[in-house]
Amino acid sequence: MISLENEVRELIKRRRNQVLIHSIIYYRYGTSVIDDKKFDEWAYQLAALQLQYPEISEQCPYAQEFKGFDGTTGYHLPMYDSELLSKALYIIQISQQFNKEQPGGHAG
Repeated sequence: MISLENEVRELIKRRRNQVLIHSIIYYRYGTSVIDDKKFDEWAYQLAALQLQYPEISEQCPYAQEFKGFDGTTGYHLPMYDSELLSKALYIIQISQQFNKEQPGGHAG
């Protein structure tokens, strides 16, 4: 049985990764693969979780980087982690391929 603490920890980790990766995609690579509404949903949920569960939040990766995070922007977040950079590029590639394969796309 999964405890509430474990569920919260996993959700905080997932949301931090999503916010970081999509901030990299937007701010570093100058593109977007999700709409602003989805990013805001993830970011504000993360901010709320961190406020509601500060002890769990401190135990998750990137605790220092997300200290004081309020969900309004990912501009200030670190965009140098090579694993996250690779994931961001992979997501961009998959998104471009998906868009080419859609009706009306530019499949070559």
